[in-house]
Amino acid sequence: MSASLQFVVPTSELHGGIRVPLELASWLADSGWLSRVVGPGVRPDWHEATVPWISVDLERKGAVPRADITIATFHTTVAPAIASGSPHVFHLCQGYEGLFSEYADIKDAIDTAYRAPLPKLVVSHHLEAVLAKHYPETQCHFIGEAVDPRIFFPLGFRENANPLRVGLVGTFSARVKGIREGLEGLRRLRDRGLAMEIHRASVEPMQGEESDLGITDRFHHSLPTEGMPEFYSGIDVLLFPSTEQEGFGLPVLEAMSCGVPVAHSDIPSLKVIPEGASLRFEPGNPDAIADTIGRLTATDLRRSLRIEGLFAAEDYRPLVVLSRLEKIFAHAGCSLPEAAV
Repeated sequence: MSASLQFVVPTSELHGGIRVPLELASWLADSGWLSRVVGPGVRPDWHEATVPWISVDLERKGAVPRADITIATFHTTVAPAIASGSPHVFHLCQGYEGLFSEYADIKDAIDTAYRAPLPKLVVSHHLEAVLAKHYPETQCHFIGEAVDPRIFFPLGFRENANPLRVGLVGTFSARVKGIREGLEGLRRLRDRGLAMEIHRASVEPMQGEESDLGITDRFHHSLPTEGMPEFYSGIDVLLFPSTEQEGFGLPVLEAMSCGVPVAHSDIPSLKVIPEGASLRFEPGNPDAIADTIGRLTATDLRRSLRIEGLFAAEDYRPLVVLSRLEKIFAHAGCSLPEAAV
């Protein structure tokens, strides 16, 4: 008999934190699990995941049905996941909300959720250290991140990158993404005389402050997952300027899988990227960003990063994450589908 498993998500709106549970549920279904996603709203139309979606009001008592395994995916979903009465409940952590300035006024609620005695599934070793510091009694299990090679793969590139097309992915209003500092670094580089096109992708419309900067040339709002490879194929380098609070940084892996050179902030969660597979710069330093992107005008360097990035991305595939998940479930005494045994 197949084991049932569900992810409880806080919204159906386009968001990287929602995409990951959708993909995990799909990959687990391919491995023989009866998996589904539970959350408010209608099935997302921005992702082609085929797993069942159960629409519920998470504020209603007993809204989340029982399953063999239930996985909360955000601090607001921990209590509904526990209330499902499932014999095994986990908490997937893709980034510790307690460190985000935007959530300062609800820090008590976040603490309450994280103090719940649930094993945590973390996407980076950095998050293991963060949670151990704030919640010493927490049991953490590393599962890592993955990019589906059926979606993210090279679609071509330009040898003669003039003007240099630089892409940034993330919401301007989320301080953790560092978009403000990234754009400021590119503005300084443009002031030095480098010809550039700046391409942006965000789940939010362009913010007034970004518009006032006047340096974004192309802005893509709410691209579906399947539209992101085309975005990456249209740039020569991805700039990823996130702060140290970043849980991992999935766009880095996506770009590498698409054969796009990456320059990212030197933050704990991205220490796992091999030397030579990316360029790194001091977080929050616009001048360092300008200097680093300026180096990428060199064709040979972009070619080297493209090759090394593709090799590095091979370590972040769905089967690797699934294997870790199933070992964690087995160790916790969960029943596994016959295909996974």
